[in-house]
Amino acid sequence: MPSAKTKNKQPLWDQLADADLLQGTPPEIGESDSPWYIKLLLALSGWIAALFLFAFIATGFADILENRLAAFITGGLLIAIAFALLRLPKNEFLQHLMLAVSLTGQALMVFAIYADTTQDKLVYVWGMITIMQLLLALMMPDFVHRVWSAFATAIALSITLKFLDLPAIESAVILFLSCWLVLNEFHYPTQIRKFQALSYGFILALIALKSVALFTYHPINWITGTSATTPYPWLDELLLAAVMLYLVFNLIQRHQKPLFTIFTLTTVLATLLLCALSMQAQGITVAMAIMILGFSASNSILLSLGIVSLLFYSSSYYYQLHASLLDKSQTLLILGCVLLILRYLLLRFRADKKETPHAS
Repeated sequence: MPSAKTKNKQPLWDQLADADLLQGTPPEIGESDSPWYIKLLLALSGWIAALFLFAFIATGFADILENRLAAFITGGLLIAIAFALLRLPKNEFLQHLMLAVSLTGQALMVFAIYADTTQDKLVYVWGMITIMQLLLALMMPDFVHRVWSAFATAIALSITLKFLDLPAIESAVILFLSCWLVLNEFHYPTQIRKFQALSYGFILALIALKSVALFTYHPINWITGTSATTPYPWLDELLLAAVMLYLVFNLIQRHQKPLFTIFTLTTVLATLLLCALSMQAQGITVAMAIMILGFSASNSILLSLGIVSLLFYSSSYYYQLHASLLDKSQTLLILGCVLLILRYLLLRFRADKKETPHAS
């Protein structure tokens, strides 16, 4: 029997359906979520619990770790148990307990895959880890778990591309996936939460990767023990510019703006100028893309991540030693002036377009 809330919203649903704005039956009213900081604390407790659980298995069941097949099967069973219990009605304690169980299972499977692997086979190992984490991100019925798996997928993909000598495309690939997910999340109403979780995980990984890259570091450094950096940073920024243009043109098309107008051409020019400045101050393109995604989707979390990352990348650029303080000050001054001028032009053209002649 439908609840009172469902009955109250039935007329509105029928009106929207008559206008061909949606289809199907009204969704059930779900329980209110816990505040984000509570979720964050519970997630952290789940990760800490996973470390203790893995340590318990390592000390109490040492034979499992000595047998790669046994470790792989045990890890798979733990993930299957977590998957089955996460499908039950939502429970905060059970949710994060199963997160710990799943993380332990993932650690066992990665250990089984990674153990005794020679250097020339590491690319296949990290390719398998990427696929495993992607499947978990798509299949696990839990938001926090999906965010973690998406984050791990992006990091593993970055390491895989590094082994393939394709580090210049990693940021562009991750940003493109993030843009596609955010731009298309409302095209799949039943999958919105899944799309949001995946985009959060990818964007967090992208921010982390670009941040450590500013200090000539990469996750592969602790795997190989060597100093591995991106050989062509300009190519990385060029590919990011292409993704940025993809984002801008999609938003222009969504708002049904003609391509050959002053407003549209100014927008494209602003995008190209920002991407050009990012060639000097790396990370600007990524931060601006995240901010645009957050603003376009009315997502305060993405918008906040974009603002914080922009401040971090700009500050990091100022304190790097590859150029003099005078050169870096000039670059930041030009960036600020360009942003202010473009903001003025965009607001001016938009205001002119909205003006209508008064009746005589």
